[in-house]
Amino acid sequence: MGNINTPASPRIFYQEDVDTSTWPITISGGTNSDPSGIVLGEDIVLTLANQYFIFGSEYVSFDGSGHTVTIQDVANYPGLVQNGLIDFIAETSTDGQGNVSVQNVGITTSGNSTLAPGAGWVGQAGFGIRSQTVSIYNCYSTGPISATKSGGILGTGAGALYGQITVRAIIAVDW
Repeated sequence: MGNINTPASPRIFYQEDVDTSTWPITISGGTNSDPSGIVLGEDIVLTLANQYFIFGSEYVSFDGSGHTVTIQDVANYPGLVQNGLIDFIAETSTDGQGNVSVQNVGITTSGNSTLAPGAGWVGQAGFGIRSQTVSIYNCYSTGPISATKSGGILGTGAGALYGQITVRAIIAVDW
């Protein structure tokens, strides 16, 4: 698994999927009448910097279903979901997808996990850049926020330019 194209029903995702998947995983194939997505079936642990999800089309979602994602001993973690991209070195960006959501997930850390510069624990740098109808709700993070331009939920440049991100009921805690 490296790509998930699951219109009509969300893909239930377990720790076994974490351990056997090719990362990062692109979620795509959704339409207005037939969205695509991932729903966590249990708490999961990520141990590599390339273990994250990419929104590859409109009408996709990531639903933690009240579960927790633990980032364990990962230095410079870029964030759980990529939806658009900002490259600070090349000074370029890639537009995000619209009509997408991240919901009902908590991000915790263990060991020596840190954010990459500009990253957020939930959304990567540039999350939702130049896109419309992007939602993050009922999410929280408890990991350290120490990298340059990083954030607890979203990284730098989130929703930049004409993008709009709706954020509801989030908690960002820097222990």
